[in-house]
Amino acid sequence: MHDHVGARQFGQQRFGKPLGAPGQVGVAHEKQPHVSSVVRATAATLAALEGHGLIRRTPDPGDGRRRLVTLTEAGRTRIEGGRTRIEGGRQVREEWPAHALQERCVEEERATVLQAPALLERLTWP
Repeated sequence: MHDHVGARQFGQQRFGKPLGAPGQVGVAHEKQPHVSSVVRATAATLAALEGHGLIRRTPDPGDGRRRLVTLTEAGRTRIEGGRTRIEGGRQVREEWPAHALQERCVEEERATVLQAPALLERLTWP
């Protein structure tokens, strides 16, 4: 591994090379000492995902050292469900301040809170 190659790029080079079919990536079984712990951790993670039925690993017909990793329908469903929860959580976080101000503050307090950003800007910018 070269010094100018970051961990992310290294990981993509070693473990994320697309092999053609949509949804599949190759995972090389490296024997080099500097990646052996990464390979073990990756193998353990993939085994857990496969055990939960979220991915499927099959031998690469073009390279016996590799395995193809494919997201299962259950894996796709789990990812989409996670995206929905993230979007829903984001909406709650964005709506919470306005809702809390309306429910918990009187008009004068709401006006003070709405003036706060301008007051803080004046304090921080001479």
